[in-house]
Amino acid sequence: MGELIRRHSKKLVLIVGMLAFVFILVGCSANISLSIDPNPIRFDEDNLEQEVTVTVRTSGIGSVDIDYMDVLILDDEDEEVYSDRIEINESSFVVPGVEVQEDFEIDICEDLIDGVIGDEEDIENLTCKELYNRYLSGDEYKLRIMVQGSISPTAEADIIFD
Repeated sequence: MGELIRRHSKKLVLIVGMLAFVFILVGCSANISLSIDPNPIRFDEDNLEQEVTVTVRTSGIGSVDIDYMDVLILDDEDEEVYSDRIEINESSFVVPGVEVQEDFEIDICEDLIDGVIGDEEDIENLTCKELYNRYLSGDEYKLRIMVQGSISPTAEADIIFD
């Protein structure tokens, strides 16, 4: 028996190595994850703009298709007050350990006030600060970023209006 193992030891090592490699690949399919910084995102009447960083991290090995990304801001009743869809339509081979950061700015006056107020009243004579104090101050909203494709991660951050 020992002689048989010695004669075929190279084949045995190769087979065991191949099986281990297959098990590693099966257990490590491609994945991406998202995170948002800062969390929570804080605004006040003197700070109506905030820079936000979205970090994409890869893990595993394989191919990933990404169709689009939705950026939503939801009010305290989970109603959409802002949405943007970013078309991506890319297919990529994923290797583990890659991290990409993308910065963007949330501007209350440009991005949010219209969605919060709607057609409630004539707001042309009010400043952004006045609108903030009237409609947002004291509320908590949520920023949700969702990737759609073969893998669909989601990240959320609280938005606090002090």
